[in-house]
Amino acid sequence: MLYRADRRREGTGRRSLSLFLWIVFLTLLLLVLDELGMLSPVKGQFLHVLAPAQRGLAVVRMQLHRAWDSIGGADALQAENEALRQRISALETENLRLQALEAENRQLRRSLQLKEQFRWRTMAASVLSLSADADRKAIFIDRGKEDGLAVGMVVIGQEGASPIAMVGVIDEIYPHNARVLLITDYRSILSARILHRERDAAGVEQIMVADGEIQGRWQLGSWLLMEKIDRHARIAEGDAVVTAGLSRQLDIDTPLARIPAGVPIGTIQAVRSSGRTPEVEVRPYLNPDRVQDVWVIVDSD
Repeated sequence: MLYRADRRREGTGRRSLSLFLWIVFLTLLLLVLDELGMLSPVKGQFLHVLAPAQRGLAVVRMQLHRAWDSIGGADALQAENEALRQRISALETENLRLQALEAENRQLRRSLQLKEQFRWRTMAASVLSLSADADRKAIFIDRGKEDGLAVGMVVIGQEGASPIAMVGVIDEIYPHNARVLLITDYRSILSARILHRERDAAGVEQIMVADGEIQGRWQLGSWLLMEKIDRHARIAEGDAVVTAGLSRQLDIDTPLARIPAGVPIGTIQAVRSSGRTPEVEVRPYLNPDRVQDVWVIVDSD
């Protein structure tokens, strides 16, 4: 039995040695034939057969490289995106700052124009909000007692292409804010003046003045009503209405004494008779509810 096992192992060893020697021989033979160029046709056919597999392996290899590159570059890409976001945020902040400066410059230029045109010294302000009181037409502005403002000062503004006109009068003052009673509120009562233009027989234009008292009518469904006008006054639709500043002329210590003459209010919309004196409906030059930027007349010559 041992002899047969030894014989089998010996036979297996000889076959392995023979196979190895044949492999070595074939390898050397193929190298020699390839060196002589005799394997070129066979290599071409072999490569043609293996080409699809090679292309597939190449695609897989490229995808693996890309995946590795994306994994390796993810941190860099994230850092680049974060830098871009910060840059965009900085540009937006700078744009907002420039817009705010431009708005401030416009207000300052307008203040200088008002000084030259009307001889008013004004302070620019922004509207913060409308009054929360549903029965009162008022706005709050971002200027107050610390800025030198006081009750009774006139607030003017502009809406679109409208002329500079009266918005209201400061009726409550706080350190850094103020409440402005709008001219359209029924609590707003002040002296006003109608400017009526007509030509005489010689063709010379004349301006006739009629004084009266103007009151807000928002709570009653309209704009403004002017009363206490001389019944002989010559007035007509379209005539301009401005502040009269009568209490200011009397030099009395009341809030109304701060209202200068000549502040534009609006134009006559309708004229009707009430007893012996006319009543005049006045439409303001601007809707005081809509203004965003205003000026406070702090002094006038």
